[in-house]
Amino acid sequence: MSILGSIRTNSHRAELMATGLLLPILLTAQNYAFGPSVRVNTDSPGVTWHQTYSPGQHLIACRGDTVYLVWRGDQGGESHIYFARSNDGGQSFLPEVRADNTPPGCVGIFPSLAVDDSGVIHVSWLNYNASPLNHAFTHYSKSTDGGLNFRPSIRACDSVSPHQYAFPSIAVSKDGRRVYVVRSEAGYEMSHPYWVILSRSTDGGASFVSPNTVVYSPDSTTWITNPSVAVLFDTVVLVACDSHTPPNTRLAVIFAKSTDGGVSFRNPVGISDSIVGGVHPSIAVDTLGTVYVVWGYGYYGVGITASCNGGDTFPYPGTVPSSFGGNYPSLWASQMGQLYLSWVVDIGGQTGIVFCYSPDGGMTFLPRVYPSSLPGPDDDMPTVTANDQGRVFLAWSDGLMGTWYDIYCASGELSAIQETQLPKPPGLTCDVFPNPARCPLRIAYSLRGGGHVKVEVVDPAGRRVALLSDGYESQGQHLKTWPGLDSRGRRVLAGIYFVRLATPDGSVCRKVLVMSE
Repeated sequence: MSILGSIRTNSHRAELMATGLLLPILLTAQNYAFGPSVRVNTDSPGVTWHQTYSPGQHLIACRGDTVYLVWRGDQGGESHIYFARSNDGGQSFLPEVRADNTPPGCVGIFPSLAVDDSGVIHVSWLNYNASPLNHAFTHYSKSTDGGLNFRPSIRACDSVSPHQYAFPSIAVSKDGRRVYVVRSEAGYEMSHPYWVILSRSTDGGASFVSPNTVVYSPDSTTWITNPSVAVLFDTVVLVACDSHTPPNTRLAVIFAKSTDGGVSFRNPVGISDSIVGGVHPSIAVDTLGTVYVVWGYGYYGVGITASCNGGDTFPYPGTVPSSFGGNYPSLWASQMGQLYLSWVVDIGGQTGIVFCYSPDGGMTFLPRVYPSSLPGPDDDMPTVTANDQGRVFLAWSDGLMGTWYDIYCASGELSAIQETQLPKPPGLTCDVFPNPARCPLRIAYSLRGGGHVKVEVVDPAGRRVALLSDGYESQGQHLKTWPGLDSRGRRVLAGIYFVRLATPDGSVCRKVLVMSE
């Protein structure tokens, strides 16, 4: 695949290559393999509206294999903010709990999540009251017991204007003392443009400093919305948002930086392609302090840029191309430039989610994969994170024909092997069934002649899980059964596995999805 969108001349191409932001797709034998999709919400499937949407799509976090997730749910006829935790790497989730204390008559919408290094969970959202004056204010709460309980919420804004329709986004320092919540806000008259405002706390979210800081106050013809926030070295605050000018709706992604803990911001600068534009940015930083911003290009795919000097300057943007477009991207950066990216595509009028991994700060990306194991249309609004071992956790809203949505999560690992594609070696057949399986799994194969045969089950990293055969077998049909146990007789976890068959006629590898019992 080639890079599209912002790369238009040979001179620009040379500059992008020199700065490491020309983004070819890396063709490699490795890629991420995702396990089965797990439904997170505990009410009946397909009957209630659940949504994973936030500026920057930051609704999920992890510490090791403990996964934290927030979403909006409409159980019982009221909309609230719900939280759920997985202790086993996304294989299962504890029952959800309320993260908000939204009063009667109000609804909680647009949650955003951050977890500090001590495991304290920080959540922001919008409390909206449709009667009598459409009041909407940004709120904040936190949990210090791993999400079992959340403290009573406080208002994370000092606003007089009630019109904060454009969604809060949250980031915290590593020690959790500094909390930053950025929001869009409009004047009392709906024709007034939106601007971006930051609320900051220096006492771990016990209170927020007043007055709040104006990040960007545009002219009367420009609307600034969908802010996404990140923090670098505790006191460097980074904000990306989109800008448009009605009625022509000229879109652009702009970036602003504060070096004094959010007290003041430098003048914002445009970072997206000046012609194609961009919308719904997601911002992330890696452990080296490199700043990455992605955004939706719509028809063109997903735009991306990076800054190696903490956001002081950005080179020309590049594009992760997608033949089905790109919207609502979610970006996570970990370690030394490892990027985990997911976004929404439109395939024949139905939405789906894709995932892409870059091991080198966006210089190359592995071919995109489709994480959901669910049948049917309308997977939407992904949110992604990864732990220090490179295990990916991805959640999204799954719709029933665009009407009601449930929350699903899947975990993925980098696979060192790939399924063998046709044509098969002459004289060799191999079938694995059922697939997906709840075990036992059957492997049927035929040999053209006798010889030494090895049949083994391996994990996505190529490590042996079980050895089913290793010796001489005669010509003809053979059947092996794997009960779903490892070499020590323990039940394996649900997920992706590979059956590897080596015979005198050649070798075949078959992928199988093992479901939970």
